[in-house]
Amino acid sequence: MRALAFAMHRCLHVCASVALWLCATWLFGLPGAAHAEQESIRVFDQADFRGDDTAPWIPTQLPDTWALRGIPASGRGEYRLILPLDAAPDVPWVLELERISPTHEIHLNGTLIDRHPPENRMVPAPGLIRLPPHLLQAGDNELRMVLHYSHLGGLSTVQAGPAHLLERSYNQALWWYHELTQHLNLAAAVLAVLLLIVAWRQPREQAIGLFGALELISSVRNYVFYGNLLAWPNEWIEKFLFTAIIWMGILLQAYAHSLRFGRPLLRPRFFWSLMCGIPLLAACLPAPWLPTTRVLVYGVLAAMNLRSIQLVVAAARSARDFMHWALCACLLAIFVAALHDFAYQLLGWLPITHSITLTRVLPLALFSYSGLLLVRLFDAMAQVDQLNRTLETRVALRTRDLDAANAAKTRFIANASHDLRQPLVSVSLLLGLLRQEMAKTASSAAVQDLFARLGRAVSAMEDLLRHLLDFSRLDSTGRAPPKSSPVKLQDIFEAVQAHESSHAQSKGLHLRMRPTPHTVLSDPVLLEQILRNLVNNAIRYTERGGVLVAVRNRKSQGQVQLCVWDTGSGIAADAQEAIFEPFVQLHNPSRIASEGLGLGLAIVRHAAMQLGHALELSSHPGRGSCFRLTLALTDATGMPLAQGMEPWVDAAILRGRAAWLVEDNDTVREALALQLVQWGMRLQCFSCAADLQAHMLATQDWPDLFISDALLPDGNGLDLIIELLSSTPMPMATLLVTGNTSPDQLARQEHSGVAVLHKPFSSEELLLALSKELRPLL
Repeated sequence: MRALAFAMHRCLHVCASVALWLCATWLFGLPGAAHAEQESIRVFDQADFRGDDTAPWIPTQLPDTWALRGIPASGRGEYRLILPLDAAPDVPWVLELERISPTHEIHLNGTLIDRHPPENRMVPAPGLIRLPPHLLQAGDNELRMVLHYSHLGGLSTVQAGPAHLLERSYNQALWWYHELTQHLNLAAAVLAVLLLIVAWRQPREQAIGLFGALELISSVRNYVFYGNLLAWPNEWIEKFLFTAIIWMGILLQAYAHSLRFGRPLLRPRFFWSLMCGIPLLAACLPAPWLPTTRVLVYGVLAAMNLRSIQLVVAAARSARDFMHWALCACLLAIFVAALHDFAYQLLGWLPITHSITLTRVLPLALFSYSGLLLVRLFDAMAQVDQLNRTLETRVALRTRDLDAANAAKTRFIANASHDLRQPLVSVSLLLGLLRQEMAKTASSAAVQDLFARLGRAVSAMEDLLRHLLDFSRLDSTGRAPPKSSPVKLQDIFEAVQAHESSHAQSKGLHLRMRPTPHTVLSDPVLLEQILRNLVNNAIRYTERGGVLVAVRNRKSQGQVQLCVWDTGSGIAADAQEAIFEPFVQLHNPSRIASEGLGLGLAIVRHAAMQLGHALELSSHPGRGSCFRLTLALTDATGMPLAQGMEPWVDAAILRGRAAWLVEDNDTVREALALQLVQWGMRLQCFSCAADLQAHMLATQDWPDLFISDALLPDGNGLDLIIELLSSTPMPMATLLVTGNTSPDQLARQEHSGVAVLHKPFSSEELLLALSKELRPLL
């Protein structure tokens, strides 16, 4: 659209330059101003006239207009002039006439010297007739002119003289009468096309489209009036011009109505039917009826133009701007020009030396208003660009504020989550120690029941915080995009079964993982997270029956579908989209904490979108649900990239191992220390990085295992582990323990390659993580 505006702007400059040049030429090069003053030029203002060969000659004053003398303005007429010469001229002579019919016969001393048959429209125009020198003689020379007119009959004054003296004035008159009009209408037609293009690209600009159509039709009509470009009979040209005038009146009325009321005058279908029906009616009109019909129709059009001017004046009063008043001035000029042409052309009330003014005034007026219209359009587009830039600036500022608020929210959640996880991890570790002590002694049924309830409450709290951690990790902008690699589905199945089998057994459900040999292309961590959440969700909302995880082959498409079926209550069709929204729980309207937060399926959809895996759901209330995840197959071989967690791990792997623990929270440090010592490890505990560095300076021994919290009062645990690994002379297992969910920290931890255990965690999860890190060192 900007390119179109630029092109229109340049074209407007060109058209304005042409218009200014034409106006300057008009002002400084009027026809007749350069008429030769030489004595050799003869001017005839008297002639003899007769209507036919049998009528007597009547002396007539030139210029002669038939209608003003009360005779018909059409038909045949003959003029006789006497050209006295002292001697035969030795240079070519011409007759120069301001108005003469193009259809004529010229006789000099009884010899036919010029003849134009009635092939063109018989309307008076400037004429230049060459006089053969050998026919001119000393004394009186008789000139007889036989003229044929369709209307506007008559003859202007006649000048006779040397060709080189009169050709210039004739050319000026012809240019003024003919070429200037064509140039003006061509320029107006170009501008009209631009307006139509604007209306086509901007359908709301209906008024501009109507005005463009009005200007184009008027320009074509005026060009044809003078151009004689169409090889049509005179009758068809007259009908075309008649049709164009009617079109112009309807379009002007429609434009004025749209400008005043902002809506079209007629319905589009009726409007176009009317526009198409007018030329058909004109074509069927008999030629003898055309003059009378033209007078009647032009009277109706004059009344319509008055109504159009009234509507535009009302619009100008409402708008109170220069554009509308300029349009009023243009329409008034057109109306006055139309009245002049009506009196001159149809009624014959004006001398023949006048000319059609509408063909000049119309393109000038429309051209001027179109220029103003385009200038207004360009100004509006400039304002739109300015508003767009302002809007972009505001959006950027609001986006920056939103990002800052989102970052502040993320930091708050991360800090709050960290503070919540600290005591919870202590409770989990102490609960694990208590379970081990209770296993050594016989406890009453009531104590065991209370302990089981306590365990379920702690597990529910851990599950809630774990989901919050997973959601914040997926929603973080600083997180690196997932990397797809070959993943063996069977390893994912075993890992999920190890985590969720106890949950299914506690509800009396049967969790089945159908073995599969397939290897798919995905991110192993996110894929395990998706499947684990799907299985956990299926178990949570299934009361009887079981859950089945299996793979459907789509080898022809190079894909498989990972399916999770359950025999739960099912999901209604109108709620199947809502369950993927965060914090939505259809079966937990009272928000019971033990039932979770409603983040599991939101995490599933978010992770699937990041991986580009299609997620589908089919469910029938009362019959269960099936979630399908479409995965791409791969033929990669070798060790699996997704290592599943083992169902159980023996603590003997830790016995006798030396471990260093850096933890600033006293409660968590004491709980971790009790658990590690319980597993038989030789432990050194530190509350900050400075204590660790002091110990390293005092001794030269190195641990088998180094555990550090992520947030320390005097440093960062990840930096401490990296520094320690770079300086240790022996292989060492490391584990970073964190409760921070800050996006930038999570992203950095994932890129580091250091094993991370997120708080809260149970004794079993701690044992599993430590054994995985120590096993490669055995």
